[in-house]
Amino acid sequence: MCIADISSEGLDAVLREIANTGGKGVGVKADVSVPAGARELIQRAVQEFGGVDVLVNNAGIGRFGTVETLSEADWDIQMRVNVTSYFLCSKYAVPLMKGRKGAAIVNVASGAGLIGTPNSVGYCASKGAVVLLTRAMALDHAREGIRVNAVAPGVVDTPFNDRILQTAPDPIAARKATEQAHPLGRLARPEEVAAAIMFLASEDASFVTGTVLSVDGGYTAQ
Repeated sequence: MCIADISSEGLDAVLREIANTGGKGVGVKADVSVPAGARELIQRAVQEFGGVDVLVNNAGIGRFGTVETLSEADWDIQMRVNVTSYFLCSKYAVPLMKGRKGAAIVNVASGAGLIGTPNSVGYCASKGAVVLLTRAMALDHAREGIRVNAVAPGVVDTPFNDRILQTAPDPIAARKATEQAHPLGRLARPEEVAAAIMFLASEDASFVTGTVLSVDGGYTAQ
């Protein structure tokens, strides 16, 4: 497995997890929202593993605001990280994936790309773009044997989201409200989203392409 992160600390943590499960992991410290970083990731995967069978696009950043309050810089960085990185990594991976057995791309979208959420105009727009990027890519590359799907998580119990909740006036109340916004009454666990990604990347989903699998505890069903 070849992974990329802009954070050395994040890379090291994931590589340790991979090693602890007996896997082989290779890390690339790179910004995949720019062409050089995306190319470096794909080239390293080819060098280490001989090609690309599965690509998971999971770069992401969030900034709060309406069209009135969100700065142009915060709009731009969300589009660059949340959408352009997916385009670039796919652009450099797809030519290498053609004709490979089981070739699959899984994009991490969001429930916020399927329905609107307040004060998140840039995030919603970027994740909505990921949904239609996924469907367009699925049509473009189906005949080449590459399946393209997406997962759309609800709020996931991660340090990233915990930091967001900590900015609320009452973090404990904010977390409880966020949990109750999901009909199952809790946040998603990271491994639940990972399992959905693994399904879409596997041969169990060999006739699935162009779909968006919600992993949101019923949030978008309301």
